[in-house]
Amino acid sequence: MNSTKTSGIPAGSVLLRTENLSVGFHKPDGDLVLFDDLNLELQAGQLVCFMGTNGIGKSSLIKTLAGLLEPLSGNRKLFDTDSFRKGPEPAFISVVLTDNVSALNMSVYDLVMLGRYPFLNWSMTIREADQAIFQQAIKTIRIEHLVNKRLFELSDGQLQMAMLARALTQDTPILLLDEPTAHLDLNNRVEIMNLLRGLAHETGKAIVVATHELDLALQTADLIWLAGNTKKIITGIPEDLVLDGSFDSIFQFKGFDLKTGKVQHVPWRNVSVELKGDGHVLLWTKNALERNGYQVVPQAPIQVVIHLNDGNPNWQLGDKKFSSLNRLLEAMGSLPT
Repeated sequence: MNSTKTSGIPAGSVLLRTENLSVGFHKPDGDLVLFDDLNLELQAGQLVCFMGTNGIGKSSLIKTLAGLLEPLSGNRKLFDTDSFRKGPEPAFISVVLTDNVSALNMSVYDLVMLGRYPFLNWSMTIREADQAIFQQAIKTIRIEHLVNKRLFELSDGQLQMAMLARALTQDTPILLLDEPTAHLDLNNRVEIMNLLRGLAHETGKAIVVATHELDLALQTADLIWLAGNTKKIITGIPEDLVLDGSFDSIFQFKGFDLKTGKVQHVPWRNVSVELKGDGHVLLWTKNALERNGYQVVPQAPIQVVIHLNDGNPNWQLGDKKFSSLNRLLEAMGSLPT
């Protein structure tokens, strides 16, 4: 990734800090408090995934950290200086929200180049340096082919990519992103999360991503901010929060085993199968058997053996071999229980 390294900020430096921060809304019948007494730190070179149940207030915290929403109490500090104002600091923070874009006749070029406007002089002249940053942003997000399209011509996913490119064009040390992978297909979701991780590590930017992508967050985040119903935020590396039960207590998974990353299947056939093999073929064979109601255990009366011939798998049941899992399952369905 060829990105300009955030200058003068050593990795691990605290770029943003909250002190006893309360987030919410003033209402005539009393304040609505979403988060209370938060003491968070955001470090240079760090990708933070901010997670929690729907409606918990993730977007409101993102807006408060960006300076778009005034806190109920407490402070938000940038670079260890008290800098809270009612507007965002465009030289330090770029933000991508889930709000709809209204100017749909705008071109992708115009939208992405908006990221440079806070840095232009009074004549609003776009310089070569601005063009270079723009070109790098669209190359990084891989939307060069969309530059001349109007926003109304884009899919939701393409528009989301353009908004990310605008944030990169702003070239700030802090990026705050609210659901940046919404509307993207799996391949693009993985690519964007890997891109953000690489961007944080290679450029020294601090990036916060509010997301529901649990599987991707567990594999890419340097730190998790985990919001529950206590108006507090638990922080920790992904593995610690899995092993100490924090994710389970907040999300209360129904039929999903977080420790294995799999949906829990009920062995409704009451048939046990011993499975012999290794590698990814073993894992997917086990998944197919359990999904179809079989219990996979050692030393079971029924045995399935995986063979590889020139890299191609086949499955042996008794004296018969099958070239696909579907045919194996069809044969097993006729076995007596």
